[in-house]
Amino acid sequence: MLTLLGIAFGYFWISDFPLTIVPYTMYKTLNSFTLIAIPMFIFMGELLNRFGFAGDMITITRRIFREKFGYSLRLNVILSLIFSGMSGSAIADIGATGRMLINAAGREGIRKPFAAGLTMASATIGPIFPPSIPLLVYAIAANSSSVRMLVAGVIPAVTIAAILYAFVTIYIWILKRKRGNQDIPTVECSMSEPASAKSSFYRDLLLALPVLCIMPAITCGMIFGIMSPSEVGAAAVLYTLILAVLYRRISIRSFWESIRSTIISAAAVVALLAAGSLYSTIMVNEGVSQYAASVFGNIGNNPLIFFLIINLLLIIIGMFIDGLTIIILLTPILLPIAQTMGIQPEQLGIVIVFNTMLGMMTPPFGLSIFAVASVSGLKISDILRSILPFYGVMLVCLFALSAIPALSQWLPDTVFR
Repeated sequence: MLTLLGIAFGYFWISDFPLTIVPYTMYKTLNSFTLIAIPMFIFMGELLNRFGFAGDMITITRRIFREKFGYSLRLNVILSLIFSGMSGSAIADIGATGRMLINAAGREGIRKPFAAGLTMASATIGPIFPPSIPLLVYAIAANSSSVRMLVAGVIPAVTIAAILYAFVTIYIWILKRKRGNQDIPTVECSMSEPASAKSSFYRDLLLALPVLCIMPAITCGMIFGIMSPSEVGAAAVLYTLILAVLYRRISIRSFWESIRSTIISAAAVVALLAAGSLYSTIMVNEGVSQYAASVFGNIGNNPLIFFLIINLLLIIIGMFIDGLTIIILLTPILLPIAQTMGIQPEQLGIVIVFNTMLGMMTPPFGLSIFAVASVSGLKISDILRSILPFYGVMLVCLFALSAIPALSQWLPDTVFR
């Protein structure tokens, strides 16, 4: 952030711009009610995790898949979809469930590097499904509706989860054929993996049900226009605190740690937005958008060619640059070009965000790689080899998101027409 700010400040100084443009531009960008949603959603995820509600989700979903060979792989995909409604972060998803699921796969006789690759791939669902911090940042950078943007992420996230689930189901079937359809070995469950006692299933379901309702409530609240994203975030935080009191899990220490983590995370996002906003002025002054439009104009008016080029560009850039930085810097350039080709802002936003997630699982600086290595104890070299089949699956998902506008557009167009 300081680097972005320093470069922008130096540009304005050299170009003899009045330096008052710096604070004014930053203030204009941050003076948005939508921004309140960012700390609210982060705070909700922190509270759910620190008050033990994330553990309830793990417990009930694990009980559903228990005693079936390959349950850890199926559970990996399902939990990623559930946790996406709680944190909206790929790294948070890996940190919350990665160690348990990778170790569970090892006890089933499934290669742990394969489970590590699946953990990285399934974690890409989080930043697509609402509440999503990257989609909110994109909406602000694109000056478009944050509600439409968040709602647009529902079907793509479910589609990615379905494709991954189908892939691991085929993999499990192949393994069972090789092993003569033998069932999973009987193993000792760790404390983080409770045994599947049928007598307590309904009790665990009742514990988890109020938390499971948060994700559809957030989506429906925005779809039916009951609340804005900021109001939904605040209501979700209040709901979580009420649940913590009713479940007698409220803790002053955990509450304070949640506030502290939220301030740190939200401040980083907001500061990055403020610094990145200066580049819109720089790009207009230097004619970057017009130059980019002329380059793409030479290749015709084909959306598929456009997406092919920007997908390659974003995957390469994502290897070296943080996803939010990419969104803030490239959205003002790519959006006007996309709109001239008839591409809607929602589809472009989903594709850009998904590309940044691919960058996180791509060497040399993929954050998801290091996060998985940290929670699993596996070597980076083993993890890198395990990525390859899942990278192919992710490219199929990326092609679907690029080639089928209805995946991103149907729900917001239907709800808000």
